[in-house]
Amino acid sequence: PHERLKLYDACAELLVEGWDAARHLDRSAYLTHDDKVEILQSVAFQMQNEGGGIGGNMISEKLLKTVLSSALKDRNIPNPGVVAEKIIGDLIERDFMLCSVGDEQCAFVHRTFLEYFCAKEYKNVVEKPDGRLELIQLFKTRWTDDDWHEVLRLICAMVGPDLAGALIKELLSAG
Repeated sequence: PHERLKLYDACAELLVEGWDAARHLDRSAYLTHDDKVEILQSVAFQMQNEGGGIGGNMISEKLLKTVLSSALKDRNIPNPGVVAEKIIGDLIERDFMLCSVGDEQCAFVHRTFLEYFCAKEYKNVVEKPDGRLELIQLFKTRWTDDDWHEVLRLICAMVGPDLAGALIKELLSAG
């Protein structure tokens, strides 16, 4: 358990490397490794914050396509809607990162990936000018929600001991 962040990093690395989105893009545009990670972070962030079924690990195919299309458009990928549909199909049928759960809903195959990519997205918050305050607010509002416990633990592991200590100290003083 103490090294689970390293395990999640390694597993996510394998899945991201296996995700061959390039075959749906023309040769002048492609997704880098970092693009793929950022896209998965956006999807996980959306899912966790929507709070839909099964503790947030569900997203409508329509919203998933919107999130992917937006990320592809931001990267100047031609025909982002068409490419997003193809990527969704691959993530479900070929890469096994997502699965269809019926009723036009998708989920990460394992909730761990949702939590991991969501925590990575929140770790990026630290880079913003008010990022530390935003994370403190996140911890204050979400610490009582069981569906957020692992995300908060992973954020602590990712931001380092000083900021993690400050986040925990803030919770203890609020509790």
